[in-house]
Amino acid sequence: MRAEILEEIGLTKSEIRVYLSLIELGSSSTGKIVDKAGVASSKIYEILDRLVQKGLVSTIVKSGVKYFESAPPSRIIDYFQEKEKDLKSKESELRALLPELELKRSLAGIGSETQVFKGMKGAGTAFDDILKTMKKGEEYCLLGISAFTPQFERFVVNFHKKRSKQGIRCRMIVNEVAKETGEKLSSLKHTQIKYVQKELFTPVVFIVYKDKTLISIGLDEVFIQIKSKNLSDGLRAYFDYLWNQRVRTYQGIEQIRSLIRQSLDFGDYEVIAEGMKIVDVLGEEFFVWWQDEKRKRDIRSRGIMGEKYRNLPTVTKSATQFKFIPGFENPGLTFIFKDKVANVMLSNNPIAFLIENKEVADSQRNYFDLLWNQEVGVSKGTEGAQRAWDRMLDELNPGEEYYAMGVAWRGQKEKVFDWYIDFHKRRLKKGVKAKFLFVSGTEDTVEKNKNLYKVLSEVKFLPKGIYEGMQINLYHDKVLMFIWREEEPVVFSIDDEKAFHTFKTYFDSLWKTAKS
Repeated sequence: MRAEILEEIGLTKSEIRVYLSLIELGSSSTGKIVDKAGVASSKIYEILDRLVQKGLVSTIVKSGVKYFESAPPSRIIDYFQEKEKDLKSKESELRALLPELELKRSLAGIGSETQVFKGMKGAGTAFDDILKTMKKGEEYCLLGISAFTPQFERFVVNFHKKRSKQGIRCRMIVNEVAKETGEKLSSLKHTQIKYVQKELFTPVVFIVYKDKTLISIGLDEVFIQIKSKNLSDGLRAYFDYLWNQRVRTYQGIEQIRSLIRQSLDFGDYEVIAEGMKIVDVLGEEFFVWWQDEKRKRDIRSRGIMGEKYRNLPTVTKSATQFKFIPGFENPGLTFIFKDKVANVMLSNNPIAFLIENKEVADSQRNYFDLLWNQEVGVSKGTEGAQRAWDRMLDELNPGEEYYAMGVAWRGQKEKVFDWYIDFHKRRLKKGVKAKFLFVSGTEDTVEKNKNLYKVLSEVKFLPKGIYEGMQINLYHDKVLMFIWREEEPVVFSIDDEKAFHTFKTYFDSLWKTAKS
């Protein structure tokens, strides 16, 4: 057996010997494990504890004696997948370190190319170099405005007035904690500003112009000027990555609250709401504050929700005008602003995606208007859902294609799943093509179920939280919305060209970013 593979995924040699010994021994005390594995008796409890932490060993007590047992070998795959997820979760933290790492790399051996300025006079000297170096029409970028002293804030505002007057363009990424300062600067000509959430606070500002970088620590009034093309190119690339990022993720209650506070600056909106109790998840005090702020700012909002949720506090305490559709369900909350869409999935650990794309926002708004202004056909039960699929197949011609997003099939009755396999066999026989966007977490289901895998065409997987709980099929000028509840599936059918193109635009946008 090639046990080295276990070492390659993170187990030590001693952990491997102990785990393999336990597989052969079964339930054992430490004495037998030491003899079988050939490890030091002084280290055995430490090794076993590490294996317990990794979920590869469990303990039981018999007649006052502790025995150890190996977990099933399949647990090794779970351990490997958990390590993979942990590495992915560290990616954002690593990206946040990039500017600091780039700085340290570039500082090495720079010597006389680095100058340090202190105090307000030093600030004047350092910032004047930007005005002397840049020409009218040229652009530089600024990353990280967060907080500074009142004296330095006045200096910054006056500097940008001079910069704007000279026709020098500037793009800034500003933290929400400095929103007040950002609003003062956004009114200036030749100025573009985007904001990041408060959780990304940093006291350091990077100003990148030509082949120079000015590192401003406003709270301490310390300014470091570095002439390094490597540093300026690296930071500029990082800035452009953040600037061009069209999808931002918010996870946890505090970040969702941060998104909602931020959304107050987005203006009027429409919302397609699920029946989940947002008041319970985000807290009644925060929800009431949010609604009061909307009234103060005269923000108008319209909402669509299922009829059975009419009396929830989400409705009765809201400043939003709602319409209610019998049997309607929506997976999460979809907020539609002028040029943005926020998809929020509510749970004990909620997650949201903010998509900054006017085309997507317009498409979602078209769908909302369709629901708001038009009656929608509703079918209930497994047979009603199957009839809708059969009707779709009858209406599609050989060579044509339909599109499905939000595909899940988790927890369905076996006979429904078998019918689904049979449907796709008939589809393939007829020569009808299809593209599928499965929800996150179904990768194993698709790959391991041979019958399912054989009948699917092009398959990709959505990010976690997108369209979970609802499947949408698109073909010709029709939209079929399936809510797969095991006790009673519900199907909404919309025969409308505008609705089709609304969802097709959104499907195409998701297809480009979904993983294969």
